Amino acid sequence: MAKGSARRDVQHPLAGSSLITYPPLKRHARRMRPSVACPSCDAPVSLAALRHAARESHPLASAREHRGAYLRAAGVFALTAVLCVAAVLLFREALPQAPAAPSSPYFAANVKAAESTPADEWEKGTLPHLFQGDAQWAEVPYGFGTLETAGSAPTSLAMAYVQQTGDASLTPADFAAFASEGELTALDTSTLTALVVAGAAAHGLDALPIEASEPAIRQALGHRRPVVVVTKPATFAAAPACIVLEGVNARSELDIADPSNAVRTQQSWTFDDVIRASAALFAISAQGSS
Repeated sequence: MAKGSARRDVQHPLAGSSLITYPPLKRHARRMRPSVACPSCDAPVSLAALRHAARESHPLASAREHRGAYLRAAGVFALTAVLCVAAVLLFREALPQAPAAPSSPYFAANVKAAESTPADEWEKGTLPHLFQGDAQWAEVPYGFGTLETAGSAPTSLAMAYVQQTGDASLTPADFAAFASEGELTALDTSTLTALVVAGAAAHGLDALPIEASEPAIRQALGHRRPVVVVTKPATFAAAPACIVLEGVNARSELDIADPSNAVRTQQSWTFDDVIRASAALFAISAQGSS
């Protein structure tokens, strides 16, 4: 080998015992950067090829990593969705029965104490005035709240039950327990309607749907049947609620029993105001009565 050419040869450290020669490094530096010499062949191997070979050598590990990342992302999404739904349901069911706006014909500041008719005065044919906020049952759990905050339907059913049967052994707390067992505690029109029908039937009563009209209401009350009204939201309360129509007074207006408001219970109500607030009406009677 010529003396001049010997200085131009470089031995690659990966070549083992064989001698791989390269042209001058400065002239071909750019050509050498993207490649690495393969010890078992004369041709250079690209870095991209080496990375591909590494991935191919562990396909199961790569698949497990991708699957794990997907499952973690799916789990986070599902948990977030569940929490959002739970928050909406909690807000809806815990919505307090706030009074109507002062400009509404249904507004009445509830300044009277929630004192229910004493149990020793409950008798058949007379509708007792029972209130959700009565200390006897106010703190009974009901849905996501208590009887005081959300129990207008159980309390209305208890009033109608006493008027039709004279039985003083059941209180709003008993009707609340029935609603909780049947998962009928939500404050929406369909759930309240279902509770009135099912709660009446389970306690020896019939709940007959009637038309939202003055003649239909007069007929039911004239037969000594209290009328449970499922009200529209933003009328007697912020959410749908229940009141009981007790009778027609000398002014040809309605006397009502509003379990959430003692002041409204003492007022007379026009048929038009009650009918406008009504989402559903049920005449309550003892099963088997004519």
